[in-house]
Amino acid sequence: MTSSFSDLSDLLHRTHTVHSGSISLHVETLELPERDARGGILLLSEAEAPSSRWPIELLTGLARQAGRCCWFDTRDVGASTWTNERYSIDDLVMDAKAVSDALDLSPVDVIGRSMGGEIALRLALTNPEDVRSLTLLSTTPG
Repeated sequence: MTSSFSDLSDLLHRTHTVHSGSISLHVETLELPERDARGGILLLSEAEAPSSRWPIELLTGLARQAGRCCWFDTRDVGASTWTNERYSIDDLVMDAKAVSDALDLSPVDVIGRSMGGEIALRLALTNPEDVRSLTLLSTTPG
């Protein structure tokens, strides 16, 4: 899917490594070159799903609308750190917060799908000043 980004002359596709404690998270962004420095949209995927499952049409549309769209592989998924250690949903919320902070997204519009919706909801509840809007897709409160 990443190779599909090469045809998008109006958007910059970047990869980042963000650290959340000992975990390295593989993060990707699409952004307009003339965008504002802060803000954007953060997409949170379902359990065990690589972030590459987000459709390119959605990513490009959101990036063009908001100026920047960010998504990442959660721990134990894709190019992020794989670990044998136990972790909780709160650790995944801290990972999302680390991505938001590292990329200066606050205030961020958060979209969460399935388990990503639970992470998004908890992120908004624990950091209300950092979340501008919340969209939950195919999710429950936990």
